[in-house]
Amino acid sequence: GAFWRRSTRPQLYAAFPRPDGRYTVQVYRKPQLLGMMPGQAGDAPGMVRLLDRSGKLLAETPVEMVQNVQTVDWESRHVHIKLIADWDLPE
Repeated sequence: GAFWRRSTRPQLYAAFPRPDGRYTVQVYRKPQLLGMMPGQAGDAPGMVRLLDRSGKLLAETPVEMVQNVQTVDWESRHVHIKLIADWDLPE
């Protein structure tokens, strides 16, 4: 969507690789306008993306505040991000 077409690129806020390295959840925050107070980076809206080892995008979903992504629970065929996303993994 338009989120990725902005002139200022989204910033990587956090990454949660699966222990075996096959998949990674990346959290990007939208670039903010000037005037944001220091320490408020986590308050920014953003996007959560699921990628495979080669970097192929498998799923994505918007998030109101990137700080809401605290933990990622990996299962053999599934990834769960509390209150954000539940995605099946290709095997």
